[in-house]
Amino acid sequence: MSFSESVVSQAWNRSHGKCGCPHLAHDHSRNPCIRPVSWEARGREVNGGWQARSTSGKYLDTPSDCEILCWACYSATPHQAQ
Repeated sequence: MSFSESVVSQAWNRSHGKCGCPHLAHDHSRNPCIRPVSWEARGREVNGGWQARSTSGKYLDTPSDCEILCWACYSATPHQAQ
């Protein structure tokens, strides 16, 4: 399951184009991560790459359940298929 484009867009706007990873164990010194990501690099393992992830694991298709993670943080976080 995945988020609608509207929800991803709203979560992206909320993130201001930065990773929102709250997990300190992901080897970033800040909470949240705040690495810059690029809209065009969604779903790609490249510099600026990122993916939308459900905070609940249920893909509720609401902006509050959608977080924007840089590729490094997304890869280090357990997740369901997109």
